[in-house]
Amino acid sequence: MANYSDSDLWLNIPVAADDDFVRSLAELMRAELDPDRRLYLELGNELWNWAEPYSFGRDYALTRARSRWQGVEGTVTGYSDGEPVNELMMIYSWQGIRSIEIADIFRDVFASRPDRIISVLAGQIGASMPYWFPSRYLLETPLYTGEEEGMAAGYQADAFAVAPYVGEPEGDYGFRRSGPGDFLDDAIAYVEGRDPYGVQSQEPGMRYQIRSDAALAAEFGLPLLAYEGGQHFTGSRFTRDQVNSHGNMYNLYRSLLKVWEEEGGSLFVHFAGIIPKGKNPPGEEPGYYQSENFGVKEYQNQDLEQAHKMRALLDAMRLSGQIAE
Repeated sequence: MANYSDSDLWLNIPVAADDDFVRSLAELMRAELDPDRRLYLELGNELWNWAEPYSFGRDYALTRARSRWQGVEGTVTGYSDGEPVNELMMIYSWQGIRSIEIADIFRDVFASRPDRIISVLAGQIGASMPYWFPSRYLLETPLYTGEEEGMAAGYQADAFAVAPYVGEPEGDYGFRRSGPGDFLDDAIAYVEGRDPYGVQSQEPGMRYQIRSDAALAAEFGLPLLAYEGGQHFTGSRFTRDQVNSHGNMYNLYRSLLKVWEEEGGSLFVHFAGIIPKGKNPPGEEPGYYQSENFGVKEYQNQDLEQAHKMRALLDAMRLSGQIAE
């Protein structure tokens, strides 16, 4: 698909892959991928995520970290800022340095063109804010630097990535349900960081989360990428059927991409392509997966005037010169 579309390839490496598997995969990519295409390497998918099925990768990372750095969890060390070493430090330290080890294997296989390999450290959006900062562990890899005296993964990687999804805040900060247009107006305010989603709010807008992530990336000289992103409205018929099909969705997407660029974001990988929306029995509210509507189109031949997310992405790509007018 990458060769056919003249695109670089974003490759998720199985989190439990050993060195032999990684080398074989790298050799396959060298043989099959067009020589002018680059490879973005991400270890697993959302190792920060404690919800199933992502938690399986998270649990595996914790197991590997405990095996690699035995006896340090729960202890106060010189590299844990006076706090006991916790699960987040363990998981992110292992994820960070394992990502670098995988990239090193790929670069060895791509020895004549190591510049084709882009090592990505992927964390949670906004997890660099003053009150919640596990992404710093990912870039600083404190257990690796403290126990093995190695260089922090952030100084060895090529990019830091997060997932700028627009979801609905909980409680009093939730969006209006008086209609899909009002709901999306509030979502745009949330993205742009306007009242009541200012920087000092209990629910600071996405602008400030992206700004914080970009600042953390800049500390290590890294660009900020989006490994996934888009709308993330789930849990009801209203969001699936009315919000996602409303024309104001176009404005939300244009706002998201504008704020992303203004606050220092670069490459943005949208999730997802053409996916039918969820279904559920009549008279019942959908469950999580039944309420999904992530696709830029719901079906292949959907009219572009009705595919507001797709239209917004295409217009943004034209504006950036990525595709022709």
